[in-house]
Amino acid sequence: MRAAASLTCALVILAAGTGCGDIRPRIIDTDAEDAPDAEDVSIEGDVSNEMDVPPDGVDPDAVSDPPVDVPDEEAGCTSDGECDDDEPCNGDETCGSDGECHAGTALADGTPCTSPGGVDGFCEDQVCRPPGCGDGIVSGTEDCDDENLVSGDGCESDCTYSCHAATDCDDSDTCTDQDCITGGTGQICDYTYNTATCDDADDCTHTDACDGAGTCTGTSYTCTAGTCEASSVCDGAGGCTVTLDSPGTSCDDLDACTHTDLCDSVGSCGGTTYACTPGTCETASDCDGSGGCTPTYDSPGASCDDAVDCTHTDVCDGSGSCGGTTYSCTPGTCEASSVCDGSGACTVTLDSPGTSCDDAVDCTHTDVCDGSGGCDGTTYSCTAGTCEASSVCDGSGGCTITFDAPGTTCTDVWACTTGETCDGSGTCVGGTPDDTACAPGELCRPTCFPSTGCGLPPGYLDVTCPDTMVLPSDAACTIDLDGVTGQVACLTCTTEIGMVELSNDDFDASGGGCDIGGWSLVTGDNCRDRIDEAPGCLEGGRTRTCCDDASTIDFDLGGDCVLRTDSDTNCGGAGDSREWRITRDFDTRGLTDLELCFRIADLNATDNDGILVYAIDSTHYDQVFCLEGPPVTGATPVNNVEWPYCVDLSTTWPWVENIPDLTIMFIAHSHDDRDVLFLDDIVLRGWSSTCTPTRSVAFTENFDPCPGSSPIPDGWNGWTITGGGPLCLDVCTGGSAGGAVVNDDQWTMTHAVDTSGLDGDVRLCFDVGDFNSDWNEWISVQFDTGTGSGFVEAWYWENEWGTDGACSNVCLHLSDMDEDAARNPNLQIRFQLSSNQPGEVVFIDDIVVDGAVYCDGTGSVSTSTMTDTGGGGYSFDLSDDAGVPMGAYAVCSWDTPPTPITGWDGTWFTSP
Repeated sequence: MRAAASLTCALVILAAGTGCGDIRPRIIDTDAEDAPDAEDVSIEGDVSNEMDVPPDGVDPDAVSDPPVDVPDEEAGCTSDGECDDDEPCNGDETCGSDGECHAGTALADGTPCTSPGGVDGFCEDQVCRPPGCGDGIVSGTEDCDDENLVSGDGCESDCTYSCHAATDCDDSDTCTDQDCITGGTGQICDYTYNTATCDDADDCTHTDACDGAGTCTGTSYTCTAGTCEASSVCDGAGGCTVTLDSPGTSCDDLDACTHTDLCDSVGSCGGTTYACTPGTCETASDCDGSGGCTPTYDSPGASCDDAVDCTHTDVCDGSGSCGGTTYSCTPGTCEASSVCDGSGACTVTLDSPGTSCDDAVDCTHTDVCDGSGGCDGTTYSCTAGTCEASSVCDGSGGCTITFDAPGTTCTDVWACTTGETCDGSGTCVGGTPDDTACAPGELCRPTCFPSTGCGLPPGYLDVTCPDTMVLPSDAACTIDLDGVTGQVACLTCTTEIGMVELSNDDFDASGGGCDIGGWSLVTGDNCRDRIDEAPGCLEGGRTRTCCDDASTIDFDLGGDCVLRTDSDTNCGGAGDSREWRITRDFDTRGLTDLELCFRIADLNATDNDGILVYAIDSTHYDQVFCLEGPPVTGATPVNNVEWPYCVDLSTTWPWVENIPDLTIMFIAHSHDDRDVLFLDDIVLRGWSSTCTPTRSVAFTENFDPCPGSSPIPDGWNGWTITGGGPLCLDVCTGGSAGGAVVNDDQWTMTHAVDTSGLDGDVRLCFDVGDFNSDWNEWISVQFDTGTGSGFVEAWYWENEWGTDGACSNVCLHLSDMDEDAARNPNLQIRFQLSSNQPGEVVFIDDIVVDGAVYCDGTGSVSTSTMTDTGGGGYSFDLSDDAGVPMGAYAVCSWDTPPTPITGWDGTWFTSP
């Protein structure tokens, strides 16, 4: 190797892998980005080559650098070989045209290489290292090998784990918990701050503890030596270690009227007590702390006592005389008298305890003397509340309040309301309820739930009033609110006047089975021998004997209680009992527009059989209805199917209105055995005379236009259609176009109807007819009020209807069957039609839902204040304020739209 004799190790710029003694030619990197900055190259001291000491197991001689002929520093280079530093991993050095050696391009870590000593290895940090630690293979005594010689990453540079157990990680810090865990590329120490008890080495702190962030800290305190204490030193536990002065040590007990103060054996300082008292014309005589007194003499004009009772502000004159100014004593508050006492003061005689006075304090009231000259009152305070700018005591127990201006933002007591403002009168109002601020299912209704503002709404509201009340008594009504209590403020009731049902007899017995209800059998001589009073109806010598055994005429017809006439079973079939008569008396005072409705069915009836209805009073005996034979006639008998009828009594027989003694009589005649007629669902209703009868239509469907001969699709006009598809054809002779037809098919049509605007007597009317139908064809009409009972069958018919193609109108009074059909926003009506043969056709058309609309009861009928009777029950009175017979209704609601829960019931107020 050649080297310039004038160069030293400290002046040589060393290439990677060189050290003092391994002088290489000066390498100049022509790549500006790779050229080392001045601060990146160390020129101080010896730079050792990591490879100078080979790894374990490798012959040091095998990896030593061979002699290299290095050009003189000043002479430069002439060939690339002169620049070679024998390190393959830092690239091939070249000799430039400028005679300077230039660095090569370093090989990537992990590139296979062979050291000048012939040992195969891999490049790492521009050095060819032999296999072993750092080669990525765990071998020999290695715990790990992460292909690098970096320490602290879990695998150390000697290929051992950074730790093996928690004890290896002990940092001697009380405030950290340590553990050896799997991490990085092996096992590393994991430290967690704790809150353990510790010692911060400061005696003037106590209850030292780690703060969870690595610091030990305690509560600071100080110890200061006091009187008779030589020292006071912190003991590190929150206390002080005190060293007392020796007994007899001089001290100062800070009391000027003691002297010879000394410390005792327990650290107390005390002296001998004495006193100094000023004499006449001495302003003061002060203890001097040594057992003597220091007087201060009064200057001329100083206060003194001249022994004259009614002088005051007596002063010294500088020569021993004392004179004063004359004064008087006047009784003050709670003083009966006040007399000069010669010292400038007054001798007072106090008022007796309880004597009224004024203590001049605004925030007391009912002030009285206490017998000791004091005037005291009962203390109270005034605090400005919500929407109050100020509240000031007025001295009488009240407060003078200044309210916040209207519109001032405020907050009421309910968290579920927003946007409240003051009303200018001290009330925070206008909060908008936010149901989302309540628990799921609850509503924000502060009026209903004043404690929290939120609560669960009741599941239902049922109103119950007595059916009849005799004037002038009020009707005691109740509300069942599903067990929800405390809702008086959230319940409101309005009143209506409208229709009254005087009878709704379905002949169901209260204890089960059937009976004749409120009707009476006509017996004995009152049952006439012949039906000759009804010209044109069952006349012609039809003899009969009246049955007077009620137990033989009530009958269960397929689950429906009816009254039956059959000469084979009337009165047990004995005595040729061909008919029966029933009557019931009604008081119609205060009623107009009377209507009588009922249903009739038959089994094999002929023209010899029939049902008649009479309206009777002391001067009238009028036949108002007559049916000869079955209700439906055709080629095939229609047996056991009820047919609805209604008779408008007031139009033809107006005398039935406003009388106390209207009698309705039904005559049911069966001329031959097993000729049967059935009577069911007798309803007598009328309107209060103070309300004009009004009806409203809630729904119509005339199937015009519709899809023609193609099936009506599901969803058409709001209908839900299941089963087959109804055909849409012009079916009724002389009727309107359109109609829903079943022909060798079966289908169901369902529609929702909003009857919330109908107050009562909800009717479902429709046209029905057939072509060639027989026992295999039928229609079922159903409705659902949504109260949990599901769909209820209101009417069923099977067999032929009569003349082919002729439509008959059927009206079903749904409210008579379920009062919840009225005031219902989602009443469901359903038609099911079935035909089992082609050409055997049943059809419906012209569907109408209507009902009665009642009058506002304001001024005629009223409700009293609501009372909470407990357990979710409430009561109120319904009063007939007009004092005349009427049908009055209470319509009660919990909450307001859009979430009201309503219920209603009515009473028929009758005359005495």
